[in-house]
Formats: sequence, C-alpha cells, structure tokens
Amino acid sequence: VLWNRVPERLVLGAGKRNVTYRFLMAVDGAEAIAQTEFETARALSDDALLESHTSLWRSFWARSDILITGNEPLQRTVRASLYYLVSNLPFEASFT
Repeated sequence: VLWNRVPERLVLGAGKRNVTYRFLMAVDGAEAIAQTEFETARALSDDALLESHTSLWRSFWARSDILITGNEPLQRTVRASLYYLVSNLPFEASFT
C-alpha cells in the first residue's frame, strides 16, 4: 500500500478563496506494481486522473450492475452495497 500523506493541518493562505489537495493510494500484492501504479497516477493531470478513475468505474458498472425494477429504495441499497464491497477490495484488471 502506497499513499501520499494527508497533512496534519490544511491551511487556506491569506487572500486565497480555495485550495485543492490531491491524495492518492495504490494497493497491490507486489510492492513494485503498487509503486508503478502510484507513480503513473501521480504523473497524470487532475483532469486525466479523474477521467481514468471515472472510466474504470463506468466500465465496472456497465458489466457488474444489478438491476432491480419497481423498487427504487432497494435498487439504491443494492448498488450502495456493491460499491462498498468493490471499493474495499483490491482492484482487478478483469473488472474493466
């Protein structure tokens, strides 16, 4: 597991209205792979990183969604549960 650390204090400088922080994490059973993935993500622009992230999730949902008709609260619960499970497990390229 590799990540960039969250500062103990996040400070908005004088005269600034906003600030953007970017935090990354890479997880893999092999440290070298995690390092490569982390460095690859770190090298991407914010827009490219967001596009890559959303593209992978779009691909996952297109292949793995569970559709329930006629019960919207249950549909939301099932999707939330699936998201929770998948986002807490190591990513597998076969999901894409």
